[in-house]
Order: sequence, then structure tokens, then C-alpha cells
Amino acid sequence: MSARRLLNPVIHPSPDTSRSHLAPAPDLHSARRGFAVRRVVPEGASTLRVGSEASSAGDVLLVRVNAVGRLRSMELADGTVRPLEVGEEFVVCRGHVDETEANGPAPLQLVSATGVVAPATHRYGEETLVDVVGSIGDADGRVMNIAEWSEPTPAARQAPLPTIAVIGDPPMPGEAYRTFDIVRGLVGSGFSVGVANVTASYALWRAALIRRAGAALALDIVDAGRVTVRGGEVGAMESVFRSLAGGLAAGGVDVMVLEIEADVFDHHVAELISLPGFQAQVGSVVLEARDGTASVLARDSLRAMGFDVTVVDHPGQPSRYRRVSRT
Repeated sequence: MSARRLLNPVIHPSPDTSRSHLAPAPDLHSARRGFAVRRVVPEGASTLRVGSEASSAGDVLLVRVNAVGRLRSMELADGTVRPLEVGEEFVVCRGHVDETEANGPAPLQLVSATGVVAPATHRYGEETLVDVVGSIGDADGRVMNIAEWSEPTPAARQAPLPTIAVIGDPPMPGEAYRTFDIVRGLVGSGFSVGVANVTASYALWRAALIRRAGAALALDIVDAGRVTVRGGEVGAMESVFRSLAGGLAAGGVDVMVLEIEADVFDHHVAELISLPGFQAQVGSVVLEARDGTASVLARDSLRAMGFDVTVVDHPGQPSRYRRVSRT
């Protein structure tokens, strides 16, 4: 068992052994692991809890593809992409837990190509469905959870690092490319830059784009031990922010860029920007917005809170970014 797990245990309810049994765990070194479980240390896995008990958000599961739909490939921890085929098995992470599961586990679908599964809703049409083979656990049968490998939260720094927050309006795809330009400009000026997405997990192409811009370090909410902040408990955003900001600072960067993939009036973003720690850390905000009353209100609200705000529209020359993202 890793030292990280001993220092930061995640407490799970006692397993219902009447509905499950233990089997040997698959070799995680050779298993196809989704990008979302990249931080999980394979050496800790020794059992597979096979049965019908419901899983918790962040649990590490072995699943078998039942039907291939909208999502047709899996982004793996080794940085490759594998097309999905019925019958293949993957190690993935459990996403949000639906309240309808109170009476038992629900059928699951792949909700992210990085390897996140959640209750099947069929909201977007034909979905990629999976069957749970079992929950991967340690020698005692305790189910492994990605929170056990999150970035430790360090002590507060005397002087916060210069920090830019990029807030993206959901209908606009530009925040990834805007971050690329910011990072490339800072790196070109001689700064070491760290990037963290505090509201979502990166797809492989996003992580690669940030690295190509010259970022020394790139983190997302998986590095804070989560696959989603939606429906999280009170204080979840603060925990994610502190973990990721601390991880970047510990990495020795000169400047931090924080990506926020939602608009200012989103409940979770409002919680985040209202945190005293966030306001003390962030000096400049790049706001992705279009002309309109909502954008003006978002800009003025941020400025009233003391942030230096720059409003930008969709980035120009999108073909230039497509070429960069494919190199």
C-alpha cells in the first residue's frame, strides 16, 4: 500500500459481503487503464470485489464494454487512444452517483473518453454501455478510489504566485486555445508556467495542447482526486482549488493559469470566485464572452470583486490551433 493512501485514507462503508465476493485483481500494469485513473498506483490492487453493491464517486472499477455508441474510443493512461469493441475490459473511474441508485446499482455508460462511467441516461442518443465486472480493491477488499492519490494540500504560501484565471462561457470552445496563447506568451517571456483546470478533467488532446504551449506542469480535477465537481458537497470547490493551486506551487512554477470551464453565474464558479483564497490568489481574469447583457454583468461583477478583467471573444484563426493540436 502506498504512503499516500496511509496518510489520506478514504473511508468507505463496510462492504456487504452477502452480495459480493473477492477474486484476484487484474494486473493493472498490463490492463487498459483510462486516462482518468492514471494516478492510481497499480501495486496497491490485489482484489476484485465481484457483486452487486453500488459504487461511490471516484471508485476504481473493472468494466466490460456491452455496446458501443456515441463514444467509440478510450483515452488511456499511457497517452494512447484505443477504439472500443464489445467484450473488451477497461479499468475506469466511477463518476457521479445518481440519487436513483438508492435502491441498487444502475446500468452504467461511458460519459467521458478518459474512462469515467455514470448511470445510463441515453440523453444524447445512442450511448456506450458497460457492465461492471467488479470493484478493484486492496488486500483487505477495500475499494480503491482516485481520491487516495490526489495532490496533497501544502501549507499556505507567504506570497501567492501571480495567477491568471481563464473563465470560459460554455457555448464557446475558445478557452483551451486562449490558454494556449497565454502560456506560450509567458513561456516566451522566460517564465515557467503551470496550468490547472479546476472544474473539469482534461482530454488527451487538451493536455497535449498545453504541453506544446510550453507549460511546465498541467493538472486537472483528477489530480485533486475527483472526476466531477457537479453535485459535490459544500466546500468541494475550495478543496479542489487548494489542492491544484498547491500542486502547481509545489512544482516550482513562476506563474499559474487556472482554467474554469463554466460561466461566472454557474453555481460552482460563483462558489469558487467567492472564496477568500481564490480572491487572494488570482489577480487577472480572462473572460471568454460574447457581446450582451450577461457578458457585461459578468465583467462588471468580477471587477467589483477586485479582479483585473479582460473580455475576449472567440479566438481568431481557428485553423492555426487545429494544426497545432495535431502535431
